[in-house]
Amino acid sequence: MVEKIPIFFGIYEISPYITQGALFLSLEHFLIFLGYFYYDRIKMKYSEDYETDYTNISSQEVPYMKWAVIIYIIVWLTRILYGILPLSSISSIFSLVYTQGQLVPLTLLVFLMLKNDTNRNVKRLFWLITVIEIVCVLGYGMKESILHNILPYIIYLIAGYKSGKIPLDTKLLTKLGLLFVFIVFIVFPYINIFREIADRKHISWNEVTVEETIFEYIDYVTGKGLYSNENQTTDKGLEYALSRAGSIVCNAWSIHYAQENGLQPQYFYYCATAIVPRVLWPNKPPVAIGGMMYKLATGHNDWEISGAKSHVAVTIGFIGGCYFSFGIIGTLIFPFIAGLFVCWFWHFLRPRVPFDPIAIWAFYTIIKTIFKDFENFTDGGFVFFIWSLVYVFLIKYISPFNKYKKYL
Repeated sequence: MVEKIPIFFGIYEISPYITQGALFLSLEHFLIFLGYFYYDRIKMKYSEDYETDYTNISSQEVPYMKWAVIIYIIVWLTRILYGILPLSSISSIFSLVYTQGQLVPLTLLVFLMLKNDTNRNVKRLFWLITVIEIVCVLGYGMKESILHNILPYIIYLIAGYKSGKIPLDTKLLTKLGLLFVFIVFIVFPYINIFREIADRKHISWNEVTVEETIFEYIDYVTGKGLYSNENQTTDKGLEYALSRAGSIVCNAWSIHYAQENGLQPQYFYYCATAIVPRVLWPNKPPVAIGGMMYKLATGHNDWEISGAKSHVAVTIGFIGGCYFSFGIIGTLIFPFIAGLFVCWFWHFLRPRVPFDPIAIWAFYTIIKTIFKDFENFTDGGFVFFIWSLVYVFLIKYISPFNKYKKYL
């Protein structure tokens, strides 16, 4: 029935390919899990230290609180300098510190809470930082900007349950229920309303104010104004969740384009240039996947330089990019390798996360990848693989925190 509905991506009618888009997205997930658990089973079978006890280190042995405070101060100093100096033009790492640096001190505080759940000062500091960070990103219009600030708390609940510190009781179920309500009935509707304001007023996201979004959200909750019963047709949380099906459409377009116009292996070269610092390659063409797709979808063929011409918030997808470049062979190989590599990287980080802030930072690159459903693997994971190997080198051979390994 889906194929009978005319669905367009630019000038291309992709409705006959929607089913393939959905099937290939399912194949992507299956192969990633297959690769991940294949390596995990091997590690479980042959490794003597498969499990890591995150609650085994005391705060006297590793200065978690000191590290958390210092790193959080560094994060805010970076944010202040970011507004004065063009740090993003030097390295994208500064942008990541600006937006995600707080995850490291929050995780260090999680270790303290796992060690001593009765320390109220640690809990207060943890929630103070969490609230500050959520408030600071309410004007971004991105669900990820809000939700990744609650990831440390989710990790706290999971690690606490697995270690026996947090029992499976009414209290834990209540906390999980509140998290669900926060995400589905607060964050999703808020983001959807934020973007609706921008569309309705024909303004950019940075022109939408937090105040007007909150007032409209209150109208939505109370059923007033634009969100009264006669004007409201869908639930905003459900509507936002359903809008994520766009990845199927992107996959369908990638398959259609590759079948109609031939495979595009040069696309991987186009993406791989992102790993080269602009300091070493001043004239490096900007890598903008959305811009490339926009140009191709509207009938142009100069996709190699399209990033400089347009900026579109759309992604070709992981398995879509694999098919786009290498056809069915690429869709079978790259997702399996991605799952294998992510599992290997996680097992490298797992025993180091409790005592090395660099490992904590690297750990969140894995979490972000899973959180975004591998959408950042539009290049087949090439940039992720390279940066992961850089982190492995830094952690194993340069990190000043290796001396704390003896306390694990």
